[in-house]
Amino acid sequence: MSAMTWTANAHHPDTARTHRTRPTTVASTLRRIEGNPAPQRPVCDLVAIDPRRRRSVHQWVDRYARTVLEIISGERPATQVTRWTTVAVQHDLTRRAHLVARASSIGASAPAPASTGDHPGVPRATVRSVHVSFLDQHTVEASVHVRQGQQSRAFAARFEWRRERWVCTALDFC
Repeated sequence: MSAMTWTANAHHPDTARTHRTRPTTVASTLRRIEGNPAPQRPVCDLVAIDPRRRRSVHQWVDRYARTVLEIISGERPATQVTRWTTVAVQHDLTRRAHLVARASSIGASAPAPASTGDHPGVPRATVRSVHVSFLDQHTVEASVHVRQGQQSRAFAARFEWRRERWVCTALDFC
């Protein structure tokens, strides 16, 4: 249900009109009174994080997620993320890339090369959204919404700050 307000036109006081407005919440009223801007998106950080650092990590995780999709689809080799993954995650990515390549070549007269990512009739997977949550200053968990054709999927990842870089220590596909 939307709220309606009545306003008079300042230039023509005898004309009045109604227009739709958003219902006012207590939180938005307090932000307006205190002069705080509304947050861009809800965050679930367990510790306070500098907005610039949050934005930087969010962008990095977004790029990493896109790279993971390209690895799984066969467009990139899994070795391209070796520096930013643990051995277990590296093996899992390689295994998934082989499974997808095998599944996409079943029934095809000539299987597409795994290195090109060319799978006729299969829509490309794209990252729709990334949500990042800081557990502490050196640990981040992320959820990634992936869209492929009409299907939506998700995966979760955990990153830890090790040796001056973020390293993916867990990757779970839903």
